Amino acid sequence: MIQTIYPEIETLLPHSHPMILLDRIILQDDTLIISELKITSKSFLFDADLDGVPAQVGIEYMAQTIAALGGLEAISIGDKPPIGFLLGSRRYKHEGGCFINGHCYQVRAGELMRDDNMAVYQCQIFDENQCIIASGQVNTVVASDSMLKAITDNN
Repeated sequence: MIQTIYPEIETLLPHSHPMILLDRIILQDDTLIISELKITSKSFLFDADLDGVPAQVGIEYMAQTIAALGGLEAISIGDKPPIGFLLGSRRYKHEGGCFINGHCYQVRAGELMRDDNMAVYQCQIFDENQCIIASGQVNTVVASDSMLKAITDNN
């Protein structure tokens, strides 16, 4: 189902600021989500020497976009956003050295495969000219209660 008005990003992710790196969701349907963010000097992980955010942070932008999809799915059935983990990424490529200060970016994540609580997404990050500047596959898992218990019991 495509919505036009989305909840605040803070309600969709199981994090708090400054770890929330996205600004908002702009589109979502059953297997696709698009988020948006603007880079400023106050952006988390901003590097003044680069005048932007390092390219490798794009993987986290992708992961948070996927997490927001999980948050939207959970909220739609009355649950809270689940805790998930980034298992890895494949073929991450970024054109350029960083996400540039003052620029807006769209992050698109499309589900390729889902098996129970594990999923694979094809992700792209687009610049203001709608050019793909980063892409890759992201593998995720939504943590079950038993998985979370095992993690917290060991700490």
